[in-house]
Amino acid sequence: MRNRLLSLILVLCLVCPAALSAARIPTGSVYTLYLDSTLLGPAVLFLDASLLLSTAVIPQDTSTVTAVNGDSHITATLIGVSEDNRLSLFSLETPASGVPCDLDDTLNFDGNPYWGLDADGKAHTGNIARASYADPDMGTLSLTCEDSLLPGTLIFSRTGNLSGMVYASLGEGEGRYLAMTAYAIYQLFYEDDETAQADPDAWYTSVSASLEENCAHLTWQSEEGSQETGKSFVYFMDVNNDFYNYISLTEGETSLDLVLVPGRSYAVWIGKTETDSPDLLSIQPELIQVPMDGPATEYDFTNEVLGVSILPASQEVGDTDDLPLEETLTRERLLDTTQNIYWQVTNRYAVEEEIETSLVCAMTMPDGSCAYVVSGYLYSPDYMEKDTWHMDITSLFRMPDGSAIDMPAGAYTLTYYLGCREAGTISFTLP
Repeated sequence: MRNRLLSLILVLCLVCPAALSAARIPTGSVYTLYLDSTLLGPAVLFLDASLLLSTAVIPQDTSTVTAVNGDSHITATLIGVSEDNRLSLFSLETPASGVPCDLDDTLNFDGNPYWGLDADGKAHTGNIARASYADPDMGTLSLTCEDSLLPGTLIFSRTGNLSGMVYASLGEGEGRYLAMTAYAIYQLFYEDDETAQADPDAWYTSVSASLEENCAHLTWQSEEGSQETGKSFVYFMDVNNDFYNYISLTEGETSLDLVLVPGRSYAVWIGKTETDSPDLLSIQPELIQVPMDGPATEYDFTNEVLGVSILPASQEVGDTDDLPLEETLTRERLLDTTQNIYWQVTNRYAVEEEIETSLVCAMTMPDGSCAYVVSGYLYSPDYMEKDTWHMDITSLFRMPDGSAIDMPAGAYTLTYYLGCREAGTISFTLP
């Protein structure tokens, strides 16, 4: 391929994948709080069968409340309130029979289940329609779900753990709320707790990011001595993914350019760990929201040919070969490890001089997660009348060890971007 890589190639590293199970609500762990006969709001068993956590509004000078789950009525004593008064912790007089929830460090909240109460005390369940981070430190969510719910609505992960708690309604629009993320809850509980560091051999440091189109320029400061005790990495994670990627750093390196997929959001952090499995709750990643500027119409750009070619891995392919396209993409063909997979394109445009930009090819899975590969693209007067090229995208369909990825049934899209503009897309469905 004549359009060579401008900076680096990202190889997909599927690390610590989370199991995708059906979204569920641990009904035995959710409680309704009352002060005498006054409804306060929801609470959830947290970490221990004797502890309840709530963001319901608790009147001043309250010392005890009643926690109700079905026929169970337990006296709960207020034992702690966060400095911002948004979070209350109660101790149950008698341990509950439900399973306590832990915090879940998910970064994607769209579709997650919630459990909340209306002013009459009726329980409501559903799934988050839309959610986005309302602050750069990823501690607050702006979300949409059912209207007229009390503060304290609980947001759960796909595995049934606690991923967020509503603490206020938003004035604009129906069913709009602000919620604390699990990360914010963790910080309130553990920011002064030396025992919160789960991995004593790990260290993490904050990163600063500036964007030029879809390229993030990352800078950070090395922690003194840390480079001598282990390998350090740039970790980055699409907030819709259940896996993260990492890039190994050389000793003393303190900056990196990272090309990302337009229209997606990423958490990025720098660190070192012996296990390569950092706890996202114990660090503070930088949130990067990558813009997308619409379709690629600059320079009278059009696609003449767009598709996928699958050829034997042993077959040599020339840079400008016009490869045969697959009529139908099947799981058997895509996951055949003896084959290589290519993004095959012929496009036209009109330029008077060479112009460089990034080239990203991304695959979106049925669950909304996204994997991608990066190269560079060159608009050139020499090729503008018929620019035929291909890009090896085999790594989108392979694990780091070369084995095939899991491709569940559903709808997939393959899209390529030039800079922050969508240049072409195809869709296919696997049964």
